[in-house]
Amino acid sequence: MANGRCDQCGVEEYMPYVCKFCKGRYCAAHRLPENHSCAGLGAYREKAREQGRVFQSDPLVRSVQTPRPARARASLDAFWSKVDGKMTYVFLGIIVVTFILEFVVRFTAGYDAFQTTFVIDRTWLSHPWTVVTSIFAHSPVDPNHIIFNGLALFFFGGSVERLLGTRRFTFIFLASGVVAGIAQALISNALYSCGGPYGCGALGASGALMGITGTLVVLAPTLTVLFFFVIPTPLWALTILYVLIDVVFHVGSDSSVGGFAHLTGLAVGLAYGYYLRQRGLRAVVRPREPTIRRQF
Repeated sequence: MANGRCDQCGVEEYMPYVCKFCKGRYCAAHRLPENHSCAGLGAYREKAREQGRVFQSDPLVRSVQTPRPARARASLDAFWSKVDGKMTYVFLGIIVVTFILEFVVRFTAGYDAFQTTFVIDRTWLSHPWTVVTSIFAHSPVDPNHIIFNGLALFFFGGSVERLLGTRRFTFIFLASGVVAGIAQALISNALYSCGGPYGCGALGASGALMGITGTLVVLAPTLTVLFFFVIPTPLWALTILYVLIDVVFHVGSDSSVGGFAHLTGLAVGLAYGYYLRQRGLRAVVRPREPTIRRQF
């Protein structure tokens, strides 16, 4: 580039700097847009603000700040990147911690506090947090409740998370769990005479587990799973079997199992699976490659 004069101060400059905003030529002292009367910098900043890329809180402050929504999105993206493929284990950890807290609350604050903290019932609007806590809480008097749900989540949840993706897996687990808990509390109280001040309460991750099952059965109905962790069974057949068991044994007034929660969670999962399928999502189930053993 030939010699030239600075458009700001007129100083002769060898190879002057060219501003990318206004295309003017400037010396080293005035090369920055803030140090010369840059006609293009204002338009650039305004366009950037409209696109949500920068935020200038004070015209006297020259540092470009990241807007709060962008920071929030970045933090959320960082969270999802950290838990990618691990949300099954996060949920298992929450279940274990919640189970411990159940005993702490029961023995320190009493049964009423336990009920209003962890059990969703017909009075859930007065303690709405139970729509979430009830998903991770399990019966403190029946260890089989947490054992079977924990094993099902451990052996089945990881596969579903890999096929659906962590975000979809998290959404359907929580959404179906919330809807299933509310349905169990309302339907059982409407159909049966439930004693006690709280009526028929519900807790447990079964509804959420049925939700991810329903989603997967739409996307990959021929997927082979282990019934009772032993018998290879097509997912569609296992789902029908679970529905029959709930209808026959678990929707009566004398059943301690939340049959309405199971069926509602499954319905939510089926609806979400259909939604994903309409948007072109398919769960690709690849056969496991044979293991090659080398003899030495």
